[in-house]
Amino acid sequence: MKQQQIKDSYNQESKLWDDLMVLGDDLLQINKPFFDLLKEHSVKTILDLGCGSGMHSIQFAKMGYAVTGVDLSPGMIERARSSADNMKNVQFVCSAMDEYSPEEPFDAIWACSSLHNMDKGALIKSLHHVIELLKDNNGVLAITMRHGDFEGEIERNNIKRYYRYSSPEEIQKLLANYPLERRAITKKVWNEVPYFTLYYTKKSA
Repeated sequence: MKQQQIKDSYNQESKLWDDLMVLGDDLLQINKPFFDLLKEHSVKTILDLGCGSGMHSIQFAKMGYAVTGVDLSPGMIERARSSADNMKNVQFVCSAMDEYSPEEPFDAIWACSSLHNMDKGALIKSLHHVIELLKDNNGVLAITMRHGDFEGEIERNNIKRYYRYSSPEEIQKLLANYPLERRAITKKVWNEVPYFTLYYTKKSA
């Protein structure tokens, strides 16, 4: 599916997105390795890639981190900015993931369900860009993907969208040549869909 179609599908679903998010204690419990690594490496800045309606970004900001949320969908970004209610330590940028170029790398990157709308070629390209956006010397990375071997369109809320499921083994293989250390893996089922999250730290270049 073309990028414009992905953008349009998320624009259509933006008003419903908050109801689909894992928040509060569930987010903290399911992703405990991420929050442990943030503390271990004294993280200050977090990039939320594919931030959607911004609920995770806002939760991170409430925890005291300086957060930038990036999303392809103008509708999602508009909703995120409205929900943030002028919070000083969170900002939102409307941009394609592989076109986003900040002035400085981030201490941590949260890529939650933001890479599974791509074919394999686009996934490889995006992973490379993600690693470039992460600081050397213990930058923290979390990648959440739908788990399985499905590839095709799924309809939800009368909106069709392309998905490509993956496996921990595939993502680890794609990241094997980067200066990363895998620290943990978690798995969960949310809304009857299986997910996995890989947690990494980046070594010195």
